[in-house]
Amino acid sequence: MTSPAPAVRRKRPAKPQFTQTILVLEALCVLFATLVAHGLRAAEPAWVWGVGGGWPSS
Repeated sequence: MTSPAPAVRRKRPAKPQFTQTILVLEALCVLFATLVAHGLRAAEPAWVWGVGGGWPSS
């Protein structure tokens, strides 16, 4: 009895993988910029974190 052939994994396309990586890097950039603005006391902490975290949806 022969063993079944191993399942072949399809390669992911490069474009979605690249765009997901860019989005993660942009999110990290915004996070670190928010931390720097908070540390430098550039404005009121609530305003800094509100802008860094995005405007409230309501």
